[in-house]
Amino acid sequence: SPANHPTMAESQATHLTDANGKLPLWIKTLYAVPRFTIRASYIIQSAYITYFYESIGAKLTYIAAYVAIARSFDVITDPLMGWLTDNTRSSLGRRKPYMSFGTVFYNLTLLVLLNPPRTLTEAAASHWFGLSYTIFFLFDTFTSIPYYAFGMEMTNDFDERDQLWFWNQLSGNLGTLVGMALPAILVAAVTGNLYTVFMITGIVFVVVHAAGMFANVALIGEKPLRAATEEEDDEAKKQKKQYKKLDSESEANDDGESGGLQLKQSSYDNATAEPHAAPFVVNLLRCLRNEPFDYIIRSYLLDYLGLGMISAMTPFYVGYVLLRPKGGNVDDTDETVVTIGIMAVFLFVAAFISVPVWERLARKFGKYNAWIYYSIWNAITCPFFAVCGTNKGAAYVVAFLNGSAIGGQFLLDSIVNDVAEYDTLLHGDSIEGCFVAIQTFVPKIVLVASMSLPFAVLVALGFNSSKCTPTDDMSDDIPNQCDGDERAPEPQTELIRWVIVSFFSLLPTAATLLSIYYKLKYPIKTAELGEDITKARMHHEKGRVSIDPLTKKSLGPLCICRVQDSKRRNALMALAHFPEETIREYQKQDLDPSFLALKLKLHAWISTVVLIMCLFLAVFTFSWLDIDSRAWIPIVACVLAGALIVFVYIFHQVLNQLPVLREDVTPDDVEIYLGKLDGKSLDDHHEQKASSKAKSLTLAKPANTPSSSVSTKTTKTTKKATKASTEEKKTEEEPVISSSASSSASSTTATSKKKGGKKKPPSKDVEMKSTMGGGPSLSETDGNKEVHNIASTLNDNDDGEGNEEAKDEDGGARRASSIYDIDGEDIPNPEVEFTAPSLSLYNGPSFTW
Repeated sequence: SPANHPTMAESQATHLTDANGKLPLWIKTLYAVPRFTIRASYIIQSAYITYFYESIGAKLTYIAAYVAIARSFDVITDPLMGWLTDNTRSSLGRRKPYMSFGTVFYNLTLLVLLNPPRTLTEAAASHWFGLSYTIFFLFDTFTSIPYYAFGMEMTNDFDERDQLWFWNQLSGNLGTLVGMALPAILVAAVTGNLYTVFMITGIVFVVVHAAGMFANVALIGEKPLRAATEEEDDEAKKQKKQYKKLDSESEANDDGESGGLQLKQSSYDNATAEPHAAPFVVNLLRCLRNEPFDYIIRSYLLDYLGLGMISAMTPFYVGYVLLRPKGGNVDDTDETVVTIGIMAVFLFVAAFISVPVWERLARKFGKYNAWIYYSIWNAITCPFFAVCGTNKGAAYVVAFLNGSAIGGQFLLDSIVNDVAEYDTLLHGDSIEGCFVAIQTFVPKIVLVASMSLPFAVLVALGFNSSKCTPTDDMSDDIPNQCDGDERAPEPQTELIRWVIVSFFSLLPTAATLLSIYYKLKYPIKTAELGEDITKARMHHEKGRVSIDPLTKKSLGPLCICRVQDSKRRNALMALAHFPEETIREYQKQDLDPSFLALKLKLHAWISTVVLIMCLFLAVFTFSWLDIDSRAWIPIVACVLAGALIVFVYIFHQVLNQLPVLREDVTPDDVEIYLGKLDGKSLDDHHEQKASSKAKSLTLAKPANTPSSSVSTKTTKTTKKATKASTEEKKTEEEPVISSSASSSASSTTATSKKKGGKKKPPSKDVEMKSTMGGGPSLSETDGNKEVHNIASTLNDNDDGEGNEEAKDEDGGARRASSIYDIDGEDIPNPEVEFTAPSLSLYNGPSFTW
């Protein structure tokens, strides 16, 4: 009920915030420091490094191929890193071990990338770029994904997330500004030698990044997996002891099975148990099936399609469209670097000063509306680059206008944070790292194409690479190397210039406009809706059914990762590989997954064959990178292979679940899984099952139980007749349990355990008499007392003491500390569970076997 929902203070507070969910300013600003270098390193590589390596002899076709290869690795490593950091358990936490270790190698590889040796040949420069670029992005993934996930856990407050990412974006924009301006300033004021310029630039950013990251690790606490109370910790220890005993009993069974025993979790125990690691593919599919995140990813793909083309084409737009070199003059390279720096200053000064403006718009109109306005403004300003011609002043003005749109990018980080909160409501455990990984790796599938294919297109259409100057001929000592450090840019045809303008301005605008269409479909549009999601998530953490604020449907609190029975957890994880519609069809097919086999096999093997073909094509045509007319073939092959790798892995992992669905999943597992989607808790499931079992409860040998009302003179012939008659009666009529028990005992639960190999006899208050077919029956002798005695007869705990109910803060029945479920057909004389969640079931004349 709404009265049981947590207060706003409860839902907003975390380990770092005050009671109202507000973060101290020092935490926001300190957390933002590493973003300064992260964004600076990205912009340096996008705006300068490819142009720098091309100027020292690296072939553009090799640069394009290596960019595609590096981004293909990202497609694999990003989601893997997200899964790894979400499931890490260490004394430092889930994020900090990777932030600490990765920072060292992140900065070392950045220095290597920015400082190639001066004696490299043309081929060696290409390979140096490829190797250092690829390794750098591997360690960028290793460090940055845990860093972003670390920030997503800091606050639960819908608006405070805007503030956290506002400061982060402010730092990132400042880093981008410095990253673009510093090389230009060094060229203009210190030295024109690009080797020295990028060495100094690298040292500056390495120091800032290392200091900021280690300060975060040392000074900001990481969110615990759950803030357990002392009482909850005691309950967890009891559960662990019970499961350990259950496991030992399973091992003692001759068949290696648990004999039908299965320890049941209450909804509260499931909500507070320690989570187990979910399979990599389950978390990945879980993110991709999140409806709000789906719209974000679609729009993000289109945004990054444009961003990748802009990043790849920036130095070429400046160097060959704005400046238009005549050829043979090495100073044209220095002028290009300076012009890029000046344009970047206009772009990112506007981005920096516009961040507070977008933050104010988000406060006034809501973050969703501000996000839409940011996209529209970006689409309006970008096309004006196409009409600047050689007018550098006009280009600087357009850069300033377009930069003012960039200031709103922090809104997306805050929105993804909201989506991760909604996912926690849906599934019960938090996987911020996986959302960060998806947010980065899915766009990289597009970046593989958008940052490499434009180069291939330019080369195929006749791009003229930089050459040695007439007065600086080839070196006699080093083959394919100019005597000087750099080469001079060559003039380009009008066609090449228009292709550059299209990739830099027109195509990104079209992609942005299409992305707005998907952003308009995003459902979490108001702060009130975000707060409702947080409240419902807090409600689930207490094991209660809640309402999904987006669908308005009841949603059960089951968390599969917190299911402690490993057999059941594995079965539920297998079901989690498939969408809800597939699971319901699987249930209709009597748990026969054959209808899925053909489709899954086709997906898996067709994608595998295509991937193998792309890999072979990339390997055997790699030498064609030296042939301008054919260079596009290995580049396209690398792009397709990179995009397919993750999908091939997903398809095969889903295919591997078919044997599990066929052999290990039970109807009970399917009912529990779908029950969550239908608004039922584990307690609801157990109550329904207990009621069903109570109706069909039988005793294997009732005549052997001593009682004052049952004759002990029963012959073997009578026993056989009784058994046959009972079995015949079971096929004709369903037994009925009834009583006049009061509703106040509706949650009574107890557990039976064997003592010394003997079963405790029934209470003397229970009268057994002969019925049709020779079987005995129980007649009510003392109202509610009979039901109590039946439960006492069938249930007892390990120590022979009555099982105590635990009460939650609302005073309701919460759980029984030791509850067992049975399949009576599997074992004779089983340990029996007797649960009577609603004793209105017993309002009838008799209890009949």
